[in-house]
Amino acid sequence: MKGWKETYINIVSPVQEEAEEEIVNERLKYHSKSPAELKGSDFDRKLELKNIKKMLKMIEKAHDFHSKFQYNNRAAGEPSLITKGMFAAENALYDYMNEVEGGDWDGKVDLES
Repeated sequence: MKGWKETYINIVSPVQEEAEEEIVNERLKYHSKSPAELKGSDFDRKLELKNIKKMLKMIEKAHDFHSKFQYNNRAAGEPSLITKGMFAAENALYDYMNEVEGGDWDGKVDLES
């Protein structure tokens, strides 16, 4: 006969893991298709550059907001990881912007290929 602890782990643990996974999927919809991909349209360089610039401004605003935290980017540990993540996102956006301007992403939008 199973003990109460083993029964609890077998019942609750898988449910908690599924719930945590669903929360992440709801918060950040990683696998959703872009509007351009759904329409089967060509890549719009001008629109993409406009959206990149918007995201860069949003990161700048988030960084300004984060600097107002009591433990901000100068604190070791998690607070500094937030800043490092924003820097990484900013660098990735600038790299992507250079690729878009260079025509590396032109053509039909299709993430399946």
